[in-house]
Amino acid sequence: MLLYLLTALPFVFAFLIVLCVERQRLARTLLVLCGVSHSALTFYLLAATKFSLPGGGDLASRYLAYVLG
Repeated sequence: MLLYLLTALPFVFAFLIVLCVERQRLARTLLVLCGVSHSALTFYLLAATKFSLPGGGDLASRYLAYVLG
C-alpha cells in the first residue's frame, strides 16, 4: 500500500500545484512538501524492507531491489 502512495504522491502534488498557479508562494511550499514527504516515505520503505517493519512487504522489497540494483 505504501508503494502505491509513493507512486501517486508526486501526481497528487503536481495537480495541487497546477491548481494554485497564481499563488507562487503556495506552489513553492507544496513543491517542498512533496519532496520532503516523498523522501520520508522512501526512507521508511527502505527501513521497513530491511528491518521487517509494517509496510515493507514483498512487493516493496522487489521494487527496491529493482530500483537499487
